Amino acid sequence: MILEGSNDPNEVLPIIEQLLNQSLGDSVRPWYELIIPDSDYSELYEEDLMDALDVLLEEYFVPQISDRIFAMPVNQKQAALTALRHFYYSVYRNPDLAFALIGIPIYGVNEKDQKEHINSMNDILSLYSKYNNMSIKNNSMQAIKEQQEFQKEMQEVFAEWIHEAFSNFEEIIPELSKAIKSGDPDLCALSRKFVQNVTFKIEQGQPNVTKHYLKSFQIFTGKDFAVHIRECVNWFVGFHEQYKLPLVYSIFSPETLNSIYEYLNNYGKIKFRRRFPSTE
Repeated sequence: MILEGSNDPNEVLPIIEQLLNQSLGDSVRPWYELIIPDSDYSELYEEDLMDALDVLLEEYFVPQISDRIFAMPVNQKQAALTALRHFYYSVYRNPDLAFALIGIPIYGVNEKDQKEHINSMNDILSLYSKYNNMSIKNNSMQAIKEQQEFQKEMQEVFAEWIHEAFSNFEEIIPELSKAIKSGDPDLCALSRKFVQNVTFKIEQGQPNVTKHYLKSFQIFTGKDFAVHIRECVNWFVGFHEQYKLPLVYSIFSPETLNSIYEYLNNYGKIKFRRRFPSTE
């Protein structure tokens, strides 16, 4: 308890667990709570983290792997590619264990100390043998194949939902534009219709999209509505190749969309309208 100056195990245990990178108490902590984030990433959030991921993969990770494998003899290339495929399958099948594994700072081994290097290699290869045997025992490759086939089928369903969302978008934007021109649009009904038929349909096709790309789906003001429509437009533009969607701007001109944004940005709070007369 000297570490924290406390006699309360509940206060000290998390510190010890992080030092040992293991759960020690009755509850099991996830791997990411047992690894101290690098200072380069500890203050980043959401989009910044994804940008950092792109940089790490495109500028460092992939080039480093390619360069290393390029210089290898054929038999070493074969083993390296096999190792990479194992890593891919591991991330695909069990990402928690996969990321916990690659989080091991193997670069701490002194490459000039042959004994230390050999002992470390033996430790790692003993793990390889253990988990390779488990993959055979659990028929993991067959399970992965079946899972991939199922996901391929689901991707086709997801794509259909995305196209349905785009079709709904095509219908609602003219309806919104017409309502705005009428001078008295029911933005409460229209915003709800937009979220239900466009946003949530995209969410069906790309789960968790409202946590990343379309976070503004809770609409209270005209400005909120404008922001959300713009986010959806950007999403359709960004993913049009992946889902083989038409280009938004080939259907709606920037001027049309900008006129909608301008009106909504100046609208203020969206009020609920009763559809039926009050019974009071």
